[in-house]
Amino acid sequence: LCEALCLESQRLCAEDPPQATAVAELALNVADLVVGEEAWRAKLRGFARAHIGNALRAQGDLPAAEKALLAANQLWDVGEDVPSGLLEEGLLLAFQAMLRWSQRRFEEAAELLDRASAAASSGKFRVQVLISRAKLCKELGDLEQAVAILQEASRTGIPDDDGRTVLCLQHNLVDGLSKLGRFPEAEALLPAAIDLSRKCGGEVDFLRLLWIEGRVAAGLGKMNE
Repeated sequence: LCEALCLESQRLCAEDPPQATAVAELALNVADLVVGEEAWRAKLRGFARAHIGNALRAQGDLPAAEKALLAANQLWDVGEDVPSGLLEEGLLLAFQAMLRWSQRRFEEAAELLDRASAAASSGKFRVQVLISRAKLCKELGDLEQAVAILQEASRTGIPDDDGRTVLCLQHNLVDGLSKLGRFPEAEALLPAAIDLSRKCGGEVDFLRLLWIEGRVAAGLGKMNE
């Protein structure tokens, strides 16, 4: 239940950061009630506290986010002897990376994302980290590297029911290829991206994909399209 609340907090960060904070705080309260050794409860508290920090970052309160993530690391260290694999081990590193990104400390963010990817215990999380790494490369002006990272991510197994992660990956890859002028490669990926957008995308996804379609058509000389 604690983990489920944390995952819901992650989802809410993009829609309603204050509500994401409230849900993460509820997860922290749940962690206090878990039966078991104190080290396990400490690790769960650290997991929940990290999500509080992530939600605070999404609200733009970077000092409070820094404080929450520091507390999360301290709690996580108390539970370092708890067997790994029950919680996503790289998640705290990813949240720290996003905070450094928000603080414009890009080199630290890149290093933390690399560590998060190495520590990932699930294919889905590793793909999510790679997508973030690619976005950071794009922001730093290295679009070639961004596309290479996304192509690596596309070869990593993602659960069939996780269409949202696949859609995010495909959108960013098609966008990157089109901006590099690799129009035939981008065109080949468009049908799958369009189909997935119909299944699990939103209005913003459709608008973004329409813009990419126009760029690819222009690049291929299909001016009427």
